[in-house]
Amino acid sequence: HSSSSSNNNNNSNSENNWRRKPRHSTEWTRETRGDSKSKKSGLQDETEPSQFVGTMQELEKRYLRLTTKPRPCEVRPFAVLQKTFEWLRRRKSEGASYEYLSDQYKSMRLDLMIQNIKTSFTVLVYETFARIAIEHTDLSEFNQCQAQLKELYAEGRVRGEAEMVKNYYEFLSYRLLYLLVTSRSMEMMEFLRSLAPEDRKEKQVRLAIDIMLAVNQGHYHAFNILYNGATPLVASILRIILPRMRYQTLAKGIKAYRPMRTTMMELWMRLLNFPEEDQCAAYLVECGVVLSKDHKEVLLKETKNVRRPKELVQAKKPSREGVVHGIF
Repeated sequence: HSSSSSNNNNNSNSENNWRRKPRHSTEWTRETRGDSKSKKSGLQDETEPSQFVGTMQELEKRYLRLTTKPRPCEVRPFAVLQKTFEWLRRRKSEGASYEYLSDQYKSMRLDLMIQNIKTSFTVLVYETFARIAIEHTDLSEFNQCQAQLKELYAEGRVRGEAEMVKNYYEFLSYRLLYLLVTSRSMEMMEFLRSLAPEDRKEKQVRLAIDIMLAVNQGHYHAFNILYNGATPLVASILRIILPRMRYQTLAKGIKAYRPMRTTMMELWMRLLNFPEEDQCAAYLVECGVVLSKDHKEVLLKETKNVRRPKELVQAKKPSREGVVHGIF
Protein backbone atom coordinates (compact mmCIF):
# COMPACT_ATOMS: atom_id res chain seq x y z
CA HIS A 1 0.00 0.00 0.00
CA SER A 2 2.83 2.40 0.85
CA SER A 3 4.46 1.65 -2.53
CA SER A 4 1.20 2.39 -4.35
CA SER A 5 0.76 5.64 -2.40
CA SER A 6 4.33 6.63 -3.24
CA ASN A 7 3.73 6.02 -6.96
CA ASN A 8 0.58 8.14 -6.91
CA ASN A 9 2.43 10.94 -5.14
CA ASN A 10 5.23 10.75 -7.70
CA ASN A 11 2.71 10.94 -10.54
CA SER A 12 0.99 13.92 -8.95
CA ASN A 13 4.30 15.70 -8.30
CA SER A 14 5.43 14.95 -11.85
CA GLU A 15 2.34 16.59 -13.31
CA ASN A 16 2.58 19.55 -10.95
CA ASN A 17 6.25 20.05 -11.80
CA TRP A 18 5.36 19.89 -15.49
CA ARG A 19 2.82 22.68 -14.98
CA ARG A 20 5.36 24.94 -13.26
CA LYS A 21 8.03 24.72 -15.93
CA PRO A 22 8.04 27.76 -18.23
CA ARG A 23 7.68 27.32 -21.94
CA HIS A 24 10.94 28.62 -23.28
CA SER A 25 12.96 27.24 -26.11
CA THR A 26 13.79 27.93 -29.68
CA GLU A 27 11.72 26.41 -32.43
CA TRP A 28 12.57 23.69 -34.93
CA THR A 29 9.74 22.99 -37.33
CA ARG A 30 9.21 21.38 -40.72
CA GLU A 31 9.14 24.83 -42.28
CA THR A 32 12.61 25.73 -40.98
CA ARG A 33 14.05 22.49 -42.33
CA GLY A 34 13.22 23.54 -45.85
CA ASP A 35 14.80 26.99 -45.89
CA SER A 36 18.32 27.91 -46.94
CA LYS A 37 19.54 28.72 -43.43
CA SER A 38 18.59 25.31 -42.09
CA LYS A 39 20.38 23.58 -44.98
CA LYS A 40 23.55 25.59 -44.32
CA SER A 41 23.42 24.60 -40.65
CA GLY A 42 23.46 20.94 -41.64
CA LEU A 43 19.82 20.03 -41.04
CA GLN A 44 18.65 17.20 -43.26
CA ASP A 45 16.05 17.58 -45.96
CA GLU A 46 12.75 15.93 -44.97
CA THR A 47 12.95 13.49 -47.87
CA GLU A 48 16.32 12.14 -46.76
CA PRO A 49 16.41 9.26 -44.26
CA SER A 50 17.38 10.52 -40.81
CA GLN A 51 20.49 9.14 -39.15
CA PHE A 52 19.73 11.10 -35.98
CA VAL A 53 19.38 8.92 -32.86
CA GLY A 54 18.51 10.41 -29.49
CA THR A 55 20.15 9.44 -26.21
CA MET A 56 17.77 10.97 -23.64
CA GLN A 57 16.59 8.35 -21.11
CA GLU A 58 13.88 10.27 -19.22
CA LEU A 59 10.34 9.11 -19.97
CA GLU A 60 8.70 12.51 -19.54
CA LYS A 61 9.58 15.58 -21.56
CA ARG A 62 7.70 18.81 -22.08
CA TYR A 63 6.76 19.75 -25.60
CA LEU A 64 9.03 22.58 -26.72
CA ARG A 65 9.03 23.51 -30.39
CA LEU A 66 12.59 23.80 -31.62
CA THR A 67 14.13 26.07 -34.25
CA THR A 68 17.74 25.05 -33.74
CA LYS A 69 19.28 21.71 -34.58
CA PRO A 70 18.29 19.29 -31.79
CA ARG A 71 20.93 17.59 -29.67
CA PRO A 72 20.82 13.81 -29.08
CA CYS A 73 20.68 14.34 -25.31
CA GLU A 74 17.37 16.20 -25.77
CA VAL A 75 15.65 13.50 -27.83
CA ARG A 76 14.42 10.10 -26.64
CA PRO A 77 15.40 7.09 -28.78
CA PHE A 78 12.90 4.54 -30.03
CA ALA A 79 13.25 2.15 -27.06
CA VAL A 80 12.61 4.96 -24.55
CA LEU A 81 9.66 6.26 -26.56
CA GLN A 82 8.07 2.82 -26.34
CA LYS A 83 8.39 2.96 -22.55
CA THR A 84 7.01 6.50 -22.55
CA PHE A 85 3.97 5.33 -24.48
CA GLU A 86 3.18 2.65 -21.89
CA TRP A 87 3.79 5.18 -19.12
CA LEU A 88 1.29 7.60 -20.68
CA ARG A 89 -1.29 4.84 -21.02
CA ARG A 90 -1.01 4.23 -17.27
CA ARG A 91 -1.16 7.95 -16.52
CA LYS A 92 -4.37 8.26 -18.52
CA SER A 93 -5.96 5.34 -16.66
CA GLU A 94 -4.98 7.07 -13.40
CA GLY A 95 -6.82 10.23 -14.42
CA ALA A 96 -4.06 12.49 -15.77
CA SER A 97 -5.38 15.76 -17.18
CA TYR A 98 -5.88 16.21 -20.90
CA GLU A 99 -3.55 19.22 -20.87
CA TYR A 100 -0.76 17.05 -19.49
CA LEU A 101 -1.40 14.14 -21.87
CA SER A 102 -1.60 16.46 -24.86
CA ASP A 103 1.74 18.03 -24.01
CA GLN A 104 3.42 14.65 -23.56
CA TYR A 105 2.04 13.13 -26.77
CA LYS A 106 3.07 16.18 -28.79
CA SER A 107 6.55 15.80 -27.32
CA MET A 108 6.57 12.16 -28.45
CA ARG A 109 5.44 13.16 -31.94
CA LEU A 110 8.33 15.61 -32.18
CA ASP A 111 10.92 13.02 -31.11
CA LEU A 112 9.55 10.57 -33.68
CA MET A 113 9.67 13.20 -36.41
CA ILE A 114 13.21 14.34 -35.59
CA GLN A 115 14.46 10.75 -35.91
CA ASN A 116 12.29 10.08 -38.96
CA ILE A 117 10.71 7.05 -37.29
CA LYS A 118 7.80 5.87 -39.44
CA THR A 119 6.69 2.48 -38.22
CA SER A 120 3.56 0.81 -36.87
CA PHE A 121 4.55 2.26 -33.48
CA THR A 122 4.45 5.78 -34.94
CA VAL A 123 0.96 5.06 -36.26
CA LEU A 124 -0.07 3.76 -32.82
CA VAL A 125 1.13 6.96 -31.12
CA TYR A 126 -0.76 9.21 -33.54
CA GLU A 127 -3.92 7.09 -33.42
CA THR A 128 -3.91 7.00 -29.62
CA PHE A 129 -3.48 10.75 -29.27
CA ALA A 130 -6.10 11.38 -31.97
CA ARG A 131 -8.64 9.32 -30.03
CA ILE A 132 -7.83 11.17 -26.80
CA ALA A 133 -8.25 14.49 -28.63
CA ILE A 134 -11.67 13.33 -29.90
CA GLU A 135 -12.72 12.37 -26.36
CA HIS A 136 -12.00 15.95 -25.31
CA THR A 137 -13.43 17.45 -28.54
CA ASP A 138 -10.07 19.04 -29.34
CA LEU A 139 -10.52 18.98 -33.09
CA SER A 140 -7.41 21.05 -33.78
CA GLU A 141 -5.13 18.40 -32.29
CA PHE A 142 -7.17 15.65 -33.91
CA ASN A 143 -6.76 17.32 -37.29
CA GLN A 144 -2.98 17.50 -36.89
CA CYS A 145 -2.87 13.80 -36.01
CA GLN A 146 -5.12 12.67 -38.85
CA ALA A 147 -3.15 14.72 -41.39
CA GLN A 148 0.03 12.86 -40.41
CA LEU A 149 -1.84 9.54 -40.26
CA LYS A 150 -2.91 10.05 -43.87
CA GLU A 151 0.76 10.08 -44.89
CA LEU A 152 1.64 7.15 -42.64
CA TYR A 153 -1.22 5.03 -43.99
CA ALA A 154 -0.11 5.77 -47.55
CA GLU A 155 3.45 4.73 -46.70
CA GLY A 156 2.20 1.60 -44.95
CA ARG A 157 0.27 0.56 -48.04
CA VAL A 158 3.30 1.11 -50.26
CA ARG A 159 5.39 -1.03 -47.93
CA GLY A 160 2.66 -3.64 -47.64
CA GLU A 161 2.70 -3.41 -43.83
CA ALA A 162 -0.76 -4.46 -42.64
CA GLU A 163 -0.04 -3.41 -39.06
CA MET A 164 0.39 0.22 -40.15
CA VAL A 165 -2.99 0.41 -41.90
CA LYS A 166 -5.23 -1.83 -39.78
CA ASN A 167 -7.23 1.16 -38.45
CA TYR A 168 -7.33 3.02 -41.78
CA TYR A 169 -11.12 2.89 -42.17
CA GLU A 170 -11.76 3.98 -38.60
CA PHE A 171 -9.84 7.20 -39.17
CA LEU A 172 -11.26 7.65 -42.64
CA SER A 173 -14.69 7.85 -41.00
CA TYR A 174 -13.42 10.32 -38.36
CA ARG A 175 -12.03 12.48 -41.14
CA LEU A 176 -15.44 12.71 -42.82
CA LEU A 177 -17.17 13.51 -39.53
CA TYR A 178 -14.55 16.16 -38.77
CA LEU A 179 -15.28 17.87 -42.09
CA LEU A 180 -19.01 17.61 -41.36
CA VAL A 181 -18.99 19.18 -37.89
CA THR A 182 -16.60 21.95 -38.94
CA SER A 183 -18.86 22.80 -41.91
CA ARG A 184 -16.17 22.34 -44.55
CA SER A 185 -18.59 21.57 -47.35
CA MET A 186 -16.18 21.88 -50.29
CA GLU A 187 -13.51 19.71 -48.64
CA MET A 188 -16.18 17.20 -47.70
CA MET A 189 -17.37 16.88 -51.29
CA GLU A 190 -13.79 16.49 -52.53
CA PHE A 191 -13.18 13.88 -49.85
CA LEU A 192 -16.26 11.90 -50.90
CA ARG A 193 -15.24 12.01 -54.56
CA SER A 194 -11.80 10.66 -53.62
CA LEU A 195 -13.23 7.58 -51.88
CA ALA A 196 -12.74 4.32 -53.73
CA PRO A 197 -15.83 2.09 -54.18
CA GLU A 198 -14.39 -0.42 -51.71
CA ASP A 199 -13.89 2.38 -49.13
CA ARG A 200 -17.58 3.29 -49.27
CA LYS A 201 -18.60 -0.30 -48.53
CA GLU A 202 -16.70 -0.44 -45.23
CA LYS A 203 -19.05 -0.34 -42.23
CA GLN A 204 -17.37 2.59 -40.43
CA VAL A 205 -17.17 4.73 -43.56
CA ARG A 206 -20.75 3.85 -44.50
CA LEU A 207 -21.90 4.97 -41.06
CA ALA A 208 -20.12 8.32 -41.43
CA ILE A 209 -21.72 8.84 -44.86
CA ASP A 210 -25.17 8.03 -43.44
CA ILE A 211 -24.63 10.55 -40.65
CA MET A 212 -23.52 13.18 -43.17
CA LEU A 213 -26.67 12.58 -45.26
CA ALA A 214 -28.92 12.78 -42.20
CA VAL A 215 -27.38 16.09 -41.13
CA ASN A 216 -27.30 17.70 -44.57
CA GLN A 217 -30.89 16.63 -45.31
CA GLY A 218 -32.16 17.67 -41.87
CA HIS A 219 -33.39 14.13 -41.23
CA TYR A 220 -33.49 14.35 -37.43
CA HIS A 221 -35.10 10.94 -36.90
CA ALA A 222 -32.30 9.18 -38.79
CA PHE A 223 -29.69 11.31 -37.02
CA ASN A 224 -31.06 10.38 -33.58
CA ILE A 225 -30.96 6.68 -34.41
CA LEU A 226 -27.37 6.93 -35.66
CA TYR A 227 -26.30 9.09 -32.72
CA ASN A 228 -27.82 6.77 -30.11
CA GLY A 229 -26.18 3.73 -31.69
CA ALA A 230 -22.77 5.33 -32.24
CA THR A 231 -19.52 4.29 -30.60
CA PRO A 232 -18.31 6.61 -27.78
CA LEU A 233 -15.79 8.35 -30.05
CA VAL A 234 -18.27 8.92 -32.88
CA ALA A 235 -20.82 10.16 -30.34
CA SER A 236 -18.20 12.56 -28.96
CA ILE A 237 -17.79 14.11 -32.41
CA LEU A 238 -21.56 14.22 -32.99
CA ARG A 239 -22.18 16.00 -29.68
CA ILE A 240 -20.61 19.04 -31.34
CA ILE A 241 -23.35 19.10 -33.95
CA LEU A 242 -26.21 17.90 -31.72
CA PRO A 243 -27.28 21.44 -30.60
CA ARG A 244 -27.74 22.46 -34.22
CA MET A 245 -29.81 19.38 -35.06
CA ARG A 246 -31.96 19.88 -31.95
CA TYR A 247 -32.74 23.50 -32.77
CA GLN A 248 -33.57 22.74 -36.40
CA THR A 249 -35.86 19.91 -35.27
CA LEU A 250 -37.58 22.17 -32.74
CA ALA A 251 -38.15 25.00 -35.23
CA LYS A 252 -39.61 22.62 -37.82
CA GLY A 253 -41.61 20.67 -35.26
CA ILE A 254 -43.32 23.71 -33.76
CA LYS A 255 -44.57 24.73 -37.23
CA ALA A 256 -45.58 21.19 -38.20
CA TYR A 257 -47.54 20.45 -34.99
CA ARG A 258 -49.06 23.92 -34.45
CA PRO A 259 -52.50 22.89 -35.81
CA MET A 260 -52.72 20.36 -32.94
CA ARG A 261 -52.52 23.22 -30.38
CA THR A 262 -50.99 20.94 -27.72
CA THR A 263 -48.60 17.97 -27.78
CA MET A 264 -47.26 15.72 -25.04
CA MET A 265 -43.75 16.13 -23.62
CA GLU A 266 -42.89 12.54 -24.57
CA LEU A 267 -43.10 13.49 -28.24
CA TRP A 268 -40.48 16.24 -27.83
CA MET A 269 -38.21 14.06 -25.75
CA ARG A 270 -38.16 11.64 -28.69
CA LEU A 271 -37.76 14.32 -31.37
CA LEU A 272 -35.04 16.26 -29.54
CA ASN A 273 -33.25 13.18 -28.20
CA PHE A 274 -33.50 13.94 -24.48
CA PRO A 275 -33.39 10.98 -22.08
CA GLU A 276 -34.96 12.90 -19.19
CA GLU A 277 -38.22 14.86 -19.11
CA ASP A 278 -36.74 17.63 -16.93
CA GLN A 279 -33.89 18.19 -19.41
CA CYS A 280 -36.31 18.45 -22.32
CA ALA A 281 -38.61 20.84 -20.45
CA ALA A 282 -35.70 23.11 -19.47
CA TYR A 283 -34.50 23.19 -23.08
CA LEU A 284 -37.96 24.06 -24.42
CA VAL A 285 -38.41 26.86 -21.90
CA GLU A 286 -34.99 28.27 -22.79
CA CYS A 287 -36.05 28.30 -26.44
CA GLY A 288 -39.22 30.25 -25.65
CA VAL A 289 -41.67 27.34 -25.87
CA VAL A 290 -44.72 27.65 -23.58
CA LEU A 291 -45.47 24.62 -21.39
CA SER A 292 -48.40 23.62 -19.23
CA LYS A 293 -48.06 24.18 -15.47
CA ASP A 294 -47.12 20.56 -14.85
CA HIS A 295 -44.65 20.57 -17.80
CA LYS A 296 -46.42 17.59 -19.31
CA GLU A 297 -47.67 19.36 -22.43
CA VAL A 298 -46.33 21.82 -25.01
CA LEU A 299 -48.79 24.65 -25.70
CA LEU A 300 -48.29 25.31 -29.38
CA LYS A 301 -50.98 27.97 -29.75
CA GLU A 302 -49.37 30.10 -27.01
CA THR A 303 -45.86 29.57 -28.41
CA LYS A 304 -45.25 32.40 -30.86
CA ASN A 305 -41.56 32.09 -31.79
CA VAL A 306 -38.63 29.94 -30.78
CA ARG A 307 -35.17 31.32 -30.07
CA ARG A 308 -31.72 29.75 -30.21
CA PRO A 309 -30.51 28.17 -26.94
CA LYS A 310 -27.30 29.40 -25.30
CA GLU A 311 -25.32 26.29 -26.26
CA LEU A 312 -25.96 27.00 -29.94
CA VAL A 313 -25.15 30.72 -29.69
CA GLN A 314 -21.91 29.94 -27.83
CA ALA A 315 -20.98 27.26 -30.36
CA LYS A 316 -20.81 29.97 -33.03
CA LYS A 317 -17.73 31.39 -31.36
CA PRO A 318 -14.34 30.02 -32.48
CA SER A 319 -13.22 27.17 -30.27
CA ARG A 320 -9.67 26.16 -29.40
CA GLU A 321 -7.20 27.45 -32.01
CA GLY A 322 -9.91 29.08 -34.10
CA VAL A 323 -11.96 26.07 -35.22
CA VAL A 324 -15.66 26.82 -35.59
CA HIS A 325 -17.69 23.75 -34.80
CA GLY A 326 -20.44 22.78 -37.17
CA ILE A 327 -22.52 25.93 -37.42
CA PHE A 328 -24.16 27.01 -40.68
